[in-house]
Amino acid sequence: MADNACSVTVVGSRTRVDVSLPGGLPVSELVWDLVDLVAEPEGEGRVPRWGLVRTGGRVLSGERGLAEQGVTDGSMLFLRDLARPPEPPAIDDYAEAVALAVDARGGRWTAASRERVLLAVAVGWALVASAFALRLDGLALRTVTALCGAALLVLAGTLAARRWGRGGVGATLALSSLPLWGVGGMGAGLLAGLSGLPLYPAAAGFVGLGAVFALFAGETARAPVAGVLSALGAPAAVAALCLALGAGPVQIASVLATLALVGVRFAPRLAVRLAGLGSQRSLSPLALRPHVDAGHSLLAAMVAGAALVMAASCVLLALDGGWYERGLVAAVALGAATQVRHFRFALEAAPLALAALAGLGALELAGLRYLWAGS
Repeated sequence: MADNACSVTVVGSRTRVDVSLPGGLPVSELVWDLVDLVAEPEGEGRVPRWGLVRTGGRVLSGERGLAEQGVTDGSMLFLRDLARPPEPPAIDDYAEAVALAVDARGGRWTAASRERVLLAVAVGWALVASAFALRLDGLALRTVTALCGAALLVLAGTLAARRWGRGGVGATLALSSLPLWGVGGMGAGLLAGLSGLPLYPAAAGFVGLGAVFALFAGETARAPVAGVLSALGAPAAVAALCLALGAGPVQIASVLATLALVGVRFAPRLAVRLAGLGSQRSLSPLALRPHVDAGHSLLAAMVAGAALVMAASCVLLALDGGWYERGLVAAVALGAATQVRHFRFALEAAPLALAALAGLGALELAGLRYLWAGS
């Protein structure tokens, strides 16, 4: 019997022991001694059916011996209650588990990472080019250089989106041309004889025009373009009209603040139409999802642009206007605050809340300045 002894490791639910077991005895005659050896807990209200399980999950027959079933020295046997379903192992394969843990970590250098880095470099070069264009001596050269650079970026973005299927890259390249459009617009205004306040609507108008051109880079650019047009394009047109009528900065700000607040009320309907939701009544919820996401993106961008116009106009009115203008600021700020409850998502509601806080904060600052001047 001693010649058939097997030196094995028996693993229980609490402890493990290294023992030498007779290889010829049936396993059923060994398990109860092993239960006492590893101090297995007693079953609650039932009699456990103990057995030995090899690595990999194969259950040893209770009627045959260890040697007959191929158990050799150094084997690992698990003492289990066979009446219970086996528990899933914590780790099936250590090397595989480590590989999965490594794969789950973020920050890997992938094709998408390379794309983002190259994209950031392209945007950085666009900003550097804008600063370089501003430092050119000749006004005409500065204007032509900026506009040509902007057009090249829009062309590159359009090619990346439509020919190579890189919608995000194309949209970013096209939108990175906006600073150059602004520099070119400022130069074009100076060449046209404009000076002072009218230069700002001219630059903003060129930026809005560049945003419209960025639409050639695909649908990914639609929401950012909507935001740019809401914050710069439409206000530039309104400001140009007001300037043509002889209005000053305070009067223009009054008109812009009021129109921006009114525009927020119409933004949801416009977003629904631009996203094509009004004509897609027969589609399934899954097919409608892209249209709904596009609608929310457009709405958030338009509301953010209008809120920016409101905030800037209210600050100007509160600090440079009279009591009538400050009353208008209070009305616009309260109107923006009441509109917050109509929006369910943070990207849509937060800009309005911030615009309201900016207006009320500017009023408080104007009041403190008035008190200090009086003292």
